[in-house]
Formats: sequence, structure tokens, C-alpha cells
Amino acid sequence: MLKAKAKIRFTVDGKDYIAHDRFDVAFRFGEGLLFSGRISGETDAYLNKRDYNVDVAFFTIDNDEAYNMVEHTLSNNARFPICAGRKIIGDALMYDFIYDRAN
Repeated sequence: MLKAKAKIRFTVDGKDYIAHDRFDVAFRFGEGLLFSGRISGETDAYLNKRDYNVDVAFFTIDNDEAYNMVEHTLSNNARFPICAGRKIIGDALMYDFIYDRAN
């Protein structure tokens, strides 16, 4: 599984997000490359236009085939859109990527 640290910000005016047991969103790693990641952090409420430092676990990047599709995009301080389908709902600045083949 691919894991990363991130600074995230949701950008849709008037839209806040509440994380319940799991908070899963999609990240765009490039054209046609959307992968779900589970956000965990110190808060359960993610308010519009505020920055949050979080951990992201990409449970959909859990094998070498998926990892090879995104590996070229992974660099410290890389920016990735946060999406709901085709709509961009936020932005993530990611760093400290770790890919663990055992998980």
C-alpha cells in the first residue's frame, strides 16, 4: 500500500466535510489516474479553505501494477487534486511517500 503525508485543503465554496469512521476521497495522479485514499488526521471536521496536515493511505495502490502507474508522479511537495468524480473539490500537497508491498 502507498502511504503519504499531506497538507490538504478543500476548496468548494460553502462545502465542509465531516469524517466519520472512514474518510475516503479520490486523488488525481494524472489524466485518467484517480486513486482512492483514506485520510486520517487530528480532526473529524474539514472546513472549507483551511489547511490540514494528514496521513493518506492509498488502499487502491496495493500492488506493483498500480504503484508503477503513479510512481513517476511521486516527489516531495507534489500537488494532486482531490476529486469527487470529475469535479475537483480540493488540493493536496504530498510528501514522505512510502510504498509497502507487504500491506
